[in-house]
Amino acid sequence: MRQLSRVFLPALLTFGAGLFAGLMLAPRLSPPPSGILDSDLLAWEESMSINLELDREQRADMRVLLAYYQRERDKLFAAQRNEVEPQLADLDKRFEGLIRDRVLTPGQRDRIIAMVVGDYADAPFPSEVAPR
Repeated sequence: MRQLSRVFLPALLTFGAGLFAGLMLAPRLSPPPSGILDSDLLAWEESMSINLELDREQRADMRVLLAYYQRERDKLFAAQRNEVEPQLADLDKRFEGLIRDRVLTPGQRDRIIAMVVGDYADAPFPSEVAPR
């Protein structure tokens, strides 16, 4: 019985120290979230890395945090997008109308209308409609 306690106590202390070290090192050793950062975040990370002369470990930490930031930002954008979808559809229609009426020629207007309804393959080109 006495020998069991002589082995058990060091084993328990070793297990506890290993558990503590594992919990402390896990965030640093875990791989960053999968996926590539958006171009704006990549550019920002590159700029900060160069201007602040970050070492490799700091860059890795920054990239992990930026990946989490991007994930949260994408969630916000998705929620916002659902809320403003009807307004975006109205805005699209309004500016498509302005472009069609103020920028395009009558022949181009016919083509864009055909494109919108899905008959683009059958729509005549302006050169085919205009007399030669």
